[in-house]
Amino acid sequence: METDSLPVITAYEKKIGALSEEKLLVSEKLENLTPPSGAFENLFELAWRFLSNPWRIWESEVLHLRRLVLRLT
Repeated sequence: METDSLPVITAYEKKIGALSEEKLLVSEKLENLTPPSGAFENLFELAWRFLSNPWRIWESEVLHLRRLVLRLT
């Protein structure tokens, strides 16, 4: 968009400046973010237990677990 209106140009520049600052803050947060330790191992163990015997979960007769078995298999 093009404009010759000074208030519109000023508003755009303020918005661009605010978005640039927000982008810097988000990238700093991402750099400092560390994944929780052991998360992969816990998820892998849970998935492995399910894949080893989905029938055992199916036999529990809990409806939401049965739906989960259907979706995952």
